[in-house]
Amino acid sequence: MTVNSSASNPPPYGADTSLYIFLENSEGKLLPEHPFYQFVEETRQGFLSSGDTLEYMANSTFSDNPTSQSQLARVDEIRGLLRYDFPVIVGSKSAAIGGGLPPGSPNIAEKVAGKEHIYLEQDMIDQCKKGSDGRRLLLKFLLKLILLRELTIASWLTYGIHKSDAFRGNERSSTPFTEPTDVFVSGCGHLFMVFQNAKRRDLWSVLFLNDEGGYLEVPAFDTPILRKLASGDWSVFQRDVITSMGPYLYSSPTLSLLLLPL
Repeated sequence: MTVNSSASNPPPYGADTSLYIFLENSEGKLLPEHPFYQFVEETRQGFLSSGDTLEYMANSTFSDNPTSQSQLARVDEIRGLLRYDFPVIVGSKSAAIGGGLPPGSPNIAEKVAGKEHIYLEQDMIDQCKKGSDGRRLLLKFLLKLILLRELTIASWLTYGIHKSDAFRGNERSSTPFTEPTDVFVSGCGHLFMVFQNAKRRDLWSVLFLNDEGGYLEVPAFDTPILRKLASGDWSVFQRDVITSMGPYLYSSPTLSLLLLPL
């Protein structure tokens, strides 16, 4: 499946809108019929259709106060990046749980020269095929959130980085004019993952915790709200989900709390 261009915004001559996706347990790049290819394509289309998301990504590339004209131009550039120069997606067991390669990880050769690469944890991708419907839906929501973070970093690396910027690895996903990705999406706070069994990585819920003691918990249950989140409709955070006020009491001996570094 490829992106359809409009008459007012035709693709560059010879533009390739296909996706380059490689998984650790697959040979060669994925074909459009593969379920994970279709998942990433669905995610791309969702971001392209969301003005708020494009504006967030654009503002994350500025380290100085941008003009309205500069912001609009950057939104167009990022729209072009998503349509015609989408980063290569690589599933790897060496990737960090929140995306990217951790310091000291084995060196992984680029799959496609000249393109930005995004590394996703292979186990998280594999888990989307297993377990309950609720757990699979929650993992799809998490993967879309991680893809937004990594695409925002790729946008900054493409359009916003300057030689004077101090940059170490894939650590920067926001600027003085934007919030971290998990805060932007939830409107609440930073994301934590709660596992029923940390060794088996049985995801129980995700928590968004803020500095004032407020929290929002999304359990791995098949509900209308979680189906919306997994589909990319994140407006439910503002419309349907009520933030509970804490402090959050984490006391269950059967659950493990793990920080997802977004």
